[in-house]
Amino acid sequence: MAGQPTRFVATTVQDYLDQFPPDPSDVIHVEDGSWSGADNGDPEFQKWNGDPAADGYSPDRNSWAVVTAMKNRVLTADAILPHTGIGAILDATGNETDKAWHYLLNAETSCYWYWDNSAGGLWDSHPTRAANQAAAHADAVVGTGADSVGPTIYLPQREPYNPGVGTAGSDVTVWTLVYDVSGLGAVTLAYRVDADGVRTAANDLIAGGTWTQVPMTTVPLPAARTDPQPLYRATEHAGAIAGLTNVLVDYYVMATDTLGNVTRSPLQHVWIGSGGGTTSDLWTPPQPTANDAITVTWNKPARLHWGVDASLLGHWSKPPAEYWPAGSVLWSDGKAIESSLTGPNASGKYTIVIGPFNQTAMHEINFVFHNNDGTWSSPDQTIVIN
Repeated sequence: MAGQPTRFVATTVQDYLDQFPPDPSDVIHVEDGSWSGADNGDPEFQKWNGDPAADGYSPDRNSWAVVTAMKNRVLTADAILPHTGIGAILDATGNETDKAWHYLLNAETSCYWYWDNSAGGLWDSHPTRAANQAAAHADAVVGTGADSVGPTIYLPQREPYNPGVGTAGSDVTVWTLVYDVSGLGAVTLAYRVDADGVRTAANDLIAGGTWTQVPMTTVPLPAARTDPQPLYRATEHAGAIAGLTNVLVDYYVMATDTLGNVTRSPLQHVWIGSGGGTTSDLWTPPQPTANDAITVTWNKPARLHWGVDASLLGHWSKPPAEYWPAGSVLWSDGKAIESSLTGPNASGKYTIVIGPFNQTAMHEINFVFHNNDGTWSSPDQTIVIN
């Protein structure tokens, strides 16, 4: 900034508000999100928490699974042999726990998630490389004393993020990653409906209200594609909050290890609206861009029968080859392909992930479901790529 004083001006939030005071009568909504340069600050932090691609793999989720597992092993080591100080952690000196923390903190560098698929996947491998180095030191301590640490839980995520708003369906799938040195006993989703629909301090307390507990199912993670392969990795778990509209819901995930140690995630909150429409629960995100992976959801075993750009061409056209999910087959008329859905998931639904569509340019996706019983869904659906 010193070299470019006319281009850059140091400021603070208060300075900005003093220069541009808001109208006191305005209602201002501040939403969680990343910095504007990364996907314009979306609240799900997709740049660091990307959805799986068409083949089901997400380098971001893989790295979080690795870091979640190693965090639990380092916390367990720290409970047995406490670290000696921040200086020893920074310098990788001191005892084995200090050294384990040193490498774990290196594994959490945000750039490793930001640059997906860069340098042939080298950056995607860095969290695993550092976590494996942490393991060499944590494992020297783990097992030398009792495990008193509960499972480590990745901050629970939800799909859709704003349920029941616009075209988003009102049923919510909550997913997370969980690991414990001693193995997992149970992973449970707990939620309650707020009585008055107003967020107050009481919503941040577990006491009060009626909690519904939903056992979470294990969701298979695709094999890691890192070099080196991870020594440890958390498992993915999912559960559903279904059948609710126009309510404020509090929820958390609770996990127990085989020794009875318990961990609860932070309490989270979501307003479930009553949005709908015939496509409300068929795909997410509801207004995808070419850089988005799209999750298509159906209520029975089926194949996605799909093509592209019917509005432009006057007829369906088969998708460019680079967008075909594994196992897809060309339909007999040559104008569409069929790709199998997987499931059922924790909500009893069947899904497939297609995209991103940022290679060969295209405008829209046209599809119906060809059910395994031979019937077809109706009407045809169109997803516009923004």
